[in-house]
Amino acid sequence: MKRMVALLLIITSVLVAGCIQNAGNKNEENRYKDITADEAYRMIEEHAGNSSFVIIDVRTPKEYEEGHIPGAINIDVFGRDFKKKLEELDLNKTYLVYCKTGLKSKIACETMVRMGFRHVYNMEGGIEAWMKKGYPVVRQPSSP
Repeated sequence: MKRMVALLLIITSVLVAGCIQNAGNKNEENRYKDITADEAYRMIEEHAGNSSFVIIDVRTPKEYEEGHIPGAINIDVFGRDFKKKLEELDLNKTYLVYCKTGLKSKIACETMVRMGFRHVYNMEGGIEAWMKKGYPVVRQPSSP
């Protein structure tokens, strides 16, 4: 009887350890990666013309108009339709996400990873870090 209990405990321990290890691996695979403005710039250059690479500005439409990375689409992280707009995107594409300083984009990246997006990059320091490096910005004329 004692052998049976000991064997059962060993089997249970091995199974639990395996589940914990698999959960850990899954979390590492399903994470976004923080990158610098320099790394983001190189990534954009490397993916020029690649339709599987998408740049997302998660600031408000007004902030987006004041200056955004060329080619970026605007999906406001605090907009009512944020998740709905994300659901329209391809989970398998590569996404570079940024905001003003890197805080809102972290929230967006975490949401995207939870939704199953596989290749998500957060630009640390946001558009402020981008502009500080002197990288190009598109400004849209304000409406009258």
